Amino acid sequence: MSLTMRALRVGKMSVKSVSCYASAQMPVFARYHTPYNYHSPAKPKNLWEGLWNCDSTNLHEKIFHYSQLTAAVLLPVSFVLAPSAICVPIDYVLCVLYPLHGCIGMSHIWSDYTGPHVGKALKIFDLIVSLLAIFGLVYLNATSDGLTATIKQLWRPKIQDKRD
Repeated sequence: MSLTMRALRVGKMSVKSVSCYASAQMPVFARYHTPYNYHSPAKPKNLWEGLWNCDSTNLHEKIFHYSQLTAAVLLPVSFVLAPSAICVPIDYVLCVLYPLHGCIGMSHIWSDYTGPHVGKALKIFDLIVSLLAIFGLVYLNATSDGLTATIKQLWRPKIQDKRD
C-alpha cells in the first residue's frame, strides 16, 4: 500500500484508482455489481423492461427509497387509526408498497450476489411472488378487517370459550 500512496503523492494515480487498487488486493467474496447510475436519465421503454431492470434505473431507485420513507410514516399512523374508515386507503397503499419495495430490494440482491443466469431466474421468481403478495394483501383488505387490523389481532388476547 505504501507504493500506491507514494504514486498518489507523485500524481501518477488518482484517489479513485487507489481505492479500486486497495479493494482489489483483498477480495472478500465474489460480487457482481449492479449497473445502476443515480444520475442516469434512462427511462424504461415498456413495463416489462422497467420491471426486469428495476435495479438499474433512476426511477426505480427513487421508488425504492421513497417507499421506505412512506412506509416508515404510514405504518405508525395506520396502527393508531386501525379500526376506522380513515385507515382503509392507508391499508391499500401499504398492500402495494411492501411487495413493491421488497421486489426492487431483492432485485438488487439478485443482481449483486448471484451470477447472470441464476439472477434472471430469481428475478422472475421474485416478480411472481411480489405480484401474488400484492393480490393476496389486496384480497385481505377487501374481504377482511384490513391489513393493520389483522396485524393488531396478533397482540389481542384470545377470547376464552365459556363452555369449557
